[in-house]
Amino acid sequence: MHAKFNSEAEWMALREANVGGSEVAALFNVWRAPDGSEVVRHLYETPGEGEIMLGSLSPYGTGYRLYCEKTGQVMPEDLARATRVIAGQFLEPAIAAWAKSRWPDWGLLKSRVYHLHPTVPGWGASLDYFTQRGGEPVDVKNVDGLVFKNKWVVEDNEIVNWPLHIVLQVQHQIACKEAEAGWVLTCVGGNELYRGRIPRHQPTIDKIEVAVRAFWAGVAAGTPPPDVDYDTVKEVYAIGFKDATADLTADDAAGRAARRYARWAQHKKFVEGQIELIKGRVAASLGDKTRATFAGGRVTWPVINRQAKSYTVNQTEKTYRGGLSVTLEEPTE
Repeated sequence: MHAKFNSEAEWMALREANVGGSEVAALFNVWRAPDGSEVVRHLYETPGEGEIMLGSLSPYGTGYRLYCEKTGQVMPEDLARATRVIAGQFLEPAIAAWAKSRWPDWGLLKSRVYHLHPTVPGWGASLDYFTQRGGEPVDVKNVDGLVFKNKWVVEDNEIVNWPLHIVLQVQHQIACKEAEAGWVLTCVGGNELYRGRIPRHQPTIDKIEVAVRAFWAGVAAGTPPPDVDYDTVKEVYAIGFKDATADLTADDAAGRAARRYARWAQHKKFVEGQIELIKGRVAASLGDKTRATFAGGRVTWPVINRQAKSYTVNQTEKTYRGGLSVTLEEPTE
């Protein structure tokens, strides 16, 4: 099931009325259970006893931010000015052309319609490409080499493991396209090309459906997700009433939150102070050296020399230390 669009404005209207692939991960938060394990729950799902919310599963934004965008309380990102989107307009066709040359039997086709889930309102996807055989969606990614090394897994030149938010995005697209699998086509560091096939996983798709329905039910009822982020709240209430006072004495939840904030802020100040003291001891142990090894890890502390330059304002030569980094080779005790 799909919808055609004849202009960018029509495409944007479809995006605003649906949860898209790049947004689906924001429908989920990561929680830490008392035993130390991590649990993924949708925005309106009740956490287990003793679980602590760690944050949004999406690296791009929170569920509360998405709720405020869909309800018109904050403006969504201006995609026409977003650097990553502008870059993608130039890089994506080049990556696709490279893939067509490397895998000519793949049958890579450009998608030119907006796909809608056949049974769940408010669930849609803009696909990059799809395969000629099977109509399997293909999502194109341009990934930094270090990020790829740390968070992706490749075996025999095929991607076999992806960050969870990307898996959700592809499963989201698979459901919209009614396909049996999806692909991720990835350019790494500008000079390596990989692809990987993600089979349809119905339990994951079912969880996405529950999350999408719960999200739009919250929008319809005017009930935001219970876990909010400060940056979005600050934007929603950017225009306030000067010298106006709220009486929260009868609001037990607000009072508890304020007290917890004060305690955690005090704890943060203490921890940051301790980190700086310990960092100083580590740096002093290196002295004039720029790297060191110790039982279980290594330390790097580079020396940087900035050459003198003359612009409208003279920049003098300067030698200084870069950031000190400690890398552990085994779990901390």
